[in-house]
Amino acid sequence: MEAAGYRILPAVLLLMVLLSSTIDYYLGESDATPDILVWEDEMDGPMGSSNSTVRKSNDTKSDGSLSPPPPPSPTKEPTPNPTTGKPTPAPPTGKPTMPPSPGPTPPPSPRLIAPVDPKKGKRYVYVYQGDWPNQALLFMYKMLVQTVVDGFEGLGVTPVFMHVDYTIPNTTTAGDFVVWVGSDIKRSDLMIQFRQRGCYTILYQTELVNKPNHCTEPTWSKAIYNEIWDYGWGNVELLRRCPGTLPPARYVPAGYLKNWPKLPPYKEGNVEKIVFFGSLDYNRMQCWSRMLKAANLQPKLTSVYNIWKLEQFVDYIEKKEEGVNRIWVNIHKWCKYPHHGNNSDALEPRMSVLLSTKGLLISDRSFWKDEFSYRDILDFAEIDDMEKVFARIYQLSIADRQKLLDTRWERYKQRFNPAQLLKNANVHLLLEENPRVVLADVK
Repeated sequence: MEAAGYRILPAVLLLMVLLSSTIDYYLGESDATPDILVWEDEMDGPMGSSNSTVRKSNDTKSDGSLSPPPPPSPTKEPTPNPTTGKPTPAPPTGKPTMPPSPGPTPPPSPRLIAPVDPKKGKRYVYVYQGDWPNQALLFMYKMLVQTVVDGFEGLGVTPVFMHVDYTIPNTTTAGDFVVWVGSDIKRSDLMIQFRQRGCYTILYQTELVNKPNHCTEPTWSKAIYNEIWDYGWGNVELLRRCPGTLPPARYVPAGYLKNWPKLPPYKEGNVEKIVFFGSLDYNRMQCWSRMLKAANLQPKLTSVYNIWKLEQFVDYIEKKEEGVNRIWVNIHKWCKYPHHGNNSDALEPRMSVLLSTKGLLISDRSFWKDEFSYRDILDFAEIDDMEKVFARIYQLSIADRQKLLDTRWERYKQRFNPAQLLKNANVHLLLEENPRVVLADVK
């Protein structure tokens, strides 16, 4: 028995050493691969992570509810939304309805990010944006550019904003980050030059991903960008399903905008208006016309599509239409109804512009992950159910309506703080001495 014991002991010791090194590797404590960008992509299932879990917020509904919360139920039924009367959207227990996967995605290869230049002592972040001749995109992309700038500043890095400037700064060295916001035909050549210098390039894409050929879009290729940032989960999931043709996609929604114009508080006797901010083209008119048929909505509905500069927006929010109580409504591009539970629409960056005015917002139904990200901040409803949702709000006293808004406002500022958004997306890990790419799931 003693001889057998001595033979077993070395095997046990060897197993313990292997187990310890494996744990160190996955905890990122191993120093065996300096300066290697360790890939920890969790998105390997048909919808994303095979082991992804929903990280619930510390937010509570108690002070923002329109009615006392229901008593605990042994069956754990979802709590009704205070304005819709329907359960707050929660992640489904089974696989969400999505288009069939094009096939297994091969595991991506590790990428190299150059170490921090010791002469500079830090990484530079450059934020680029093109524009139209009238510079209307400066306002249209404001919420995305500001999210990147404020987010990196919150992580201790001050970005350099390059508006309609297609030059490469002399300070650029390997290891710097370059973010391109929006679309512009000049961006590809510029980003390739940055890649050749060893910079880490990011496309912050701004459009709805609904084209059948989005997986083969040449201006999004791996040869140009290290990764893609997107404002909506509905888009991110579609991009992540591409069979290895695109860079990895990261969810970075447009965040809370500080120093943004604010709507006046709700007041008794004011005219009630429901405002859609944007163009009613792109099939939105179909849904808008359906809302106009609702007797209680028709007199209140109005749309605004003549604001192209920040100064005009400030004037509209703070000066024009005094004596009006405004509630925002959001309708997706290529609006369709009913959704029948099969909705991949991402929630637009416009939410940042509207919510940062400190106003209530009701939106058309969206992809379930987007709805979960904005839970208890705004309401979601099918087009045909909008009348019921607005009726519940208008049944509140002005004091209770303002209380509901104040609660949601504080929740929005905290959850959509730009620095917090970048941390949620694990962008801070890219700034480490030995950077790692970790794609986050729902938070």
